[in-house]
Amino acid sequence: MITISHLQHNDLRGLKELYENAFEGSHTDFDKLTLRFGEIETNRDYVILCAREDKRVVGSVLGVVCHELFGQCNPFMVLEDVAVLHAYRRRGIARQLMLKMEEEARNRNCSMILFVSSVHRSGAHSLYESLGYGTDKVNGYRKRLL
Repeated sequence: MITISHLQHNDLRGLKELYENAFEGSHTDFDKLTLRFGEIETNRDYVILCAREDKRVVGSVLGVVCHELFGQCNPFMVLEDVAVLHAYRRRGIARQLMLKMEEEARNRNCSMILFVSSVHRSGAHSLYESLGYGTDKVNGYRKRLL
């Protein structure tokens, strides 16, 4: 059975494994991952959810609440690192993660959720569109600095 909850410190090795499995060719520095998690784990503006089967991390998503300074000054959420282990894909795990993250965003009074997705991830795009994303299509841009 898959459960969705907030990432815990004892999930970090599993998160590293997940990222290296889901993001081809990537390497996650475990020491830096641990240090960064320690810096953000108590910051309410960061939401890191993970999907577990038993105690194994099989999926995750990171949400960051950003605070607007115009209009009604409502916060919004930016998502990053939506990932599911290859062997667990097409089982509804990413859908569960996204729906739980929407709940987290609503609880923080976010006016919207936004994210970018690589052009080649057509399967993910179908999921996002089935959840209502993309009806307000915008162009996404990314410039790598490192």
